[in-house]
Amino acid sequence: MLVSARGERLACVPQYEHGRVARALAERWGNARFAMGEPREPLLLAAERHDDGWHALDDVPALNHEAGRPAHFLEIPLPHSIAAYAGGVEDVYAQDRHAGVLVGMHWSGLYSGRFGLQGGTPPLDAAAARVTVREQERRWHETAFELWDHRTLRSDFYAQLWHSYEVLQALDLLSLFLCLLDVEHPSEESAPALPMASTLREVEQPPGARTVASVPTTPGGEHVELIVRVVEPFVVAVDPSPFETAAFTVEVPLRMLAQRSYASGYAAAEAYHAARLTPVAVEIVGG
Repeated sequence: MLVSARGERLACVPQYEHGRVARALAERWGNARFAMGEPREPLLLAAERHDDGWHALDDVPALNHEAGRPAHFLEIPLPHSIAAYAGGVEDVYAQDRHAGVLVGMHWSGLYSGRFGLQGGTPPLDAAAARVTVREQERRWHETAFELWDHRTLRSDFYAQLWHSYEVLQALDLLSLFLCLLDVEHPSEESAPALPMASTLREVEQPPGARTVASVPTTPGGEHVELIVRVVEPFVVAVDPSPFETAAFTVEVPLRMLAQRSYASGYAAAEAYHAARLTPVAVEIVGG
């Protein structure tokens, strides 16, 4: 679950809703400068279901005992999140192997600095993470080889696969921006633009715009940095825009809870499930 502070309240977004936001963005991805990943349908499915493994944990939800509130997703102990995430990856492989490869790459990339997209962030130094990376990389390498049709250049196939993976990472971070930042209030112009990936742990999100680094334009082509900011209430600008239209609207479903200390996990879960899941319409525009 994604948890962020909004004044006297907490905004909670289940991971599967974050995935639906990512898919809504993916359906608009692509213009003269930015190419959509191909094949398109597996990437759309991977965008929607890349975090399905959190579903069981989101439905509880877990409690941050120190803060007395529902736990933000990066506060879940690694052994618990790995066990849950594995099931989600399996389900995607069962539905579509190409999408499964992309989700497997996403999962192992989370423990590997997103394979260089996070500016040289070192791999996560935890035994469970290293084992997961080895297992997932073996699987998606083998499955990707099986998906290659042997009639096209293998290098072209892999260039397209890595392009789709990198588009998926940009979609993930853009969706996280929409789910974690308070889009009702414009970004502070005087605050520095921070890398989105560096602020994911923060329940109290820092002010200012966010950057999404190393976003691919075309397979094997240049990578650019996107700047994302709230320019007016419920309007988010992305510059340069990777989308096919100058403006479109996505809905971000939120559960709003009172920001207080809950006495138990049961009390926090009861408050969470009692809160209505309310869609917030956000307009996405070019920078």
